[in-house]
Amino acid sequence: MSFGKTNYRVGGTRGGADQFKWEDVKNDKYRENYLGHSVQAPVGRWQKGKDLTWYAKASKTERAKALQSELAMAKQRDEDMMNEALGIAPKRRHEPVEGLSASEMKELLKRGEAERDGMDVERIEGLGAAPVEAAGFEMGPKRTLAERYKDRLVSGKADNTYALPGSVNSQMTESEAKAARKEARKLEKASKKLKKKEKKERKKERKIKRDHL
Repeated sequence: MSFGKTNYRVGGTRGGADQFKWEDVKNDKYRENYLGHSVQAPVGRWQKGKDLTWYAKASKTERAKALQSELAMAKQRDEDMMNEALGIAPKRRHEPVEGLSASEMKELLKRGEAERDGMDVERIEGLGAAPVEAAGFEMGPKRTLAERYKDRLVSGKADNTYALPGSVNSQMTESEAKAARKEARKLEKASKKLKKKEKKERKKERKIKRDHL
């Protein structure tokens, strides 16, 4: 189909089909009217040097394998939901997940010990989290789970931070208490080392900024 008189649609057979070139379509004002123009006649900086047909490069075996794994996963989920509806405990299956990046792992390990950030929604406390002031009573700041865990290890008590009710054994042997104290000292030492390293990095950054000024 011809959209007006153009230099590549005049003459020839079947309306100039023998003279048609996608390269000429790039500069045509009716470029958007040609089906497949975004792939065959791309225009724009983001499209330069890009493989625009990457979605069609997978082999048949790879596509079939991906489809089979997706179907198997869907069947497993259906079976688990049916068992749960019937009162049968669903089977636990570990589905493949992507690994954490270095920055995500660092943030996860320091969670509960780092200073609270207003942009970090996961650590923003809700209504009732603030300490209550009453006459004759004093309440300290709210402690995190990591701080409670450290306090219990230092005191030689067993860790029951995540224990179920009725499953906590308050008595510890001497060897267990010794191991707990050793672990607490190790954690405290690692925490001090990390703070020292961060302080050194901040000092180095300030020095670099002063040199650039």
